[in-house]
Amino acid sequence: MKKIVSLFSLLLVLLVSNNCYGEVESLKERIAQLEERVAQLEAKIAASSEIFTPIERGHSDRMFPLGNNWYYSTSNGERDEYIEEVFAALFSEFIRIFGEEAMSHKPVTIYNVPGAASPMAIPLGKTMRIRLVQNSTGFWAQLVYQLSHEMTHYMFFSYFPHADQGNYGEVDDKEKSSWNEEIICEAMSLYMLKYMSDNWEKCALSKINPAFNSALKEYLDNEYKRTKNLPLKSEGDAVPFGDFHARFNRTTNDLDNHITERNYLYDLFVSTNAETIGEIGNMYKHYNKEYRYIDYASWIKAANNPDFIKKISAIQPRLSCLPSTSGFRLLQEPVTTCNVSQPSISSRTH
Repeated sequence: MKKIVSLFSLLLVLLVSNNCYGEVESLKERIAQLEERVAQLEAKIAASSEIFTPIERGHSDRMFPLGNNWYYSTSNGERDEYIEEVFAALFSEFIRIFGEEAMSHKPVTIYNVPGAASPMAIPLGKTMRIRLVQNSTGFWAQLVYQLSHEMTHYMFFSYFPHADQGNYGEVDDKEKSSWNEEIICEAMSLYMLKYMSDNWEKCALSKINPAFNSALKEYLDNEYKRTKNLPLKSEGDAVPFGDFHARFNRTTNDLDNHITERNYLYDLFVSTNAETIGEIGNMYKHYNKEYRYIDYASWIKAANNPDFIKKISAIQPRLSCLPSTSGFRLLQEPVTTCNVSQPSISSRTH
């Protein structure tokens, strides 16, 4: 890349030497743009190296199959019974909710990096990697919590409109709604903690510790109680649609910023059935790329269970009006005028 910039610099010298002053300024501007782009790409490569170095240390050439396009790798190159059995128990429930196709769309490798910044689902074109961050995978409740969150990201990866081209996460952030997706993934983590607590006997690790369901329940309770009893943001003032991305999509790493929405959605999940929850896989069919929000009005009309999707719409802040061919409307409501307010919290709860 630096060679390209050097060639442009050489061309600039030639133009000056040939008195082509009219083109010099525009060429200078172009060189500056190229230099900035090179710096951005180099930074991206450096960040990628930090992410993938642990995998190289983790014997990625000795991956162990979990089935259905899922694998895992360990730092010592040996099998990990805890990952295998927790995954098996979670995977059966994910299939029940979202279907086998969505949960086996592309090869994915799970690995653990103690001390890393955070768990992460990392799309890599035709494959994906899931990084856990545990001092030990022997902390089963934490393993359930982290892995189920990233498995939900994988589900969205499978359903994403461009998943077949492998560019989920490799294009700019206009391609995904971080706010909605992150809250759903966090709510699914709580849901799966409850599922594992209620069905612990189905996990092979129950033979080692039959009473561990109580520890799962305690972990769930502690997470749920982190709420600060704040109202849903959708019940507050409407947010200009042009500000939504900057104010919300870019703040998803701050759990406290949307913990009320997470707990609200978890309560909704446990009040319904697996088939209904599975409808969240259709979210990106109703994504407005231009304004970077989920068009819940469209989703409600298309849903098999519109009341469920209407309740889910409460996790997205209420947006101010957007011009449309039929006048103006609230973005989360299938109405045609701005003076029709959204349902109150009480009408959305189950």
